[in-house]
Amino acid sequence: MRGNKWSLSSISPVTDKALAYLISVGIMGFGFWIVWVSSGSALMWLAGSAPVAVGLLSLSNEIRNTP
Repeated sequence: MRGNKWSLSSISPVTDKALAYLISVGIMGFGFWIVWVSSGSALMWLAGSAPVAVGLLSLSNEIRNTP
């Protein structure tokens, strides 16, 4: 067998988009989890809002670039 059987170029475009959406939603979910666990700490609310914002930006970028 020659080369790597599982390369990034072998992923279909649909799978690539689905994976990008799942990663974006996962980042947002992690941020929401931080906020939920923080129990009202202002610093943790701020720390949790950063991944939510990054996830939203990433998701909106993926949606905008959909052909």
